[in-house]
Amino acid sequence: MRLALSLALAVLVAIPAGAAVRRTTLPPPPHLPQATEIVETEYAIDLGRPRLGQGRVRLTVRNRGEDDHDLTLLTGTRVLHTVFVAPGDTATFGLRLAPGRYRLICTIADHRALGMETILRIG
Repeated sequence: MRLALSLALAVLVAIPAGAAVRRTTLPPPPHLPQATEIVETEYAIDLGRPRLGQGRVRLTVRNRGEDDHDLTLLTGTRVLHTVFVAPGDTATFGLRLAPGRYRLICTIADHRALGMETILRIG
């Protein structure tokens, strides 16, 4: 106990009065993009960027499969947006999204059960 107290006092005495204390600041968070491309095939949804910045985002959905697909954006169980995309077609839409996790699914037939589900992170 005496040794620990002696070491603590030695450290305090060794620091000159009025010595500047360096403060380290964390770098700002990286700028997150506001748009991504989403590619749907049988039976997958691939996000070009799985994380976007909060606020107005632009999503471009490409159906590179042979089946019809939709893209439904959910927060919890609430549907925020659904877009239908025929084979070979592209659809683009924008939404204002708060920070959080959003589920992207295809609701056609059993596509979700076959793997057409992923998470988009905002913020």
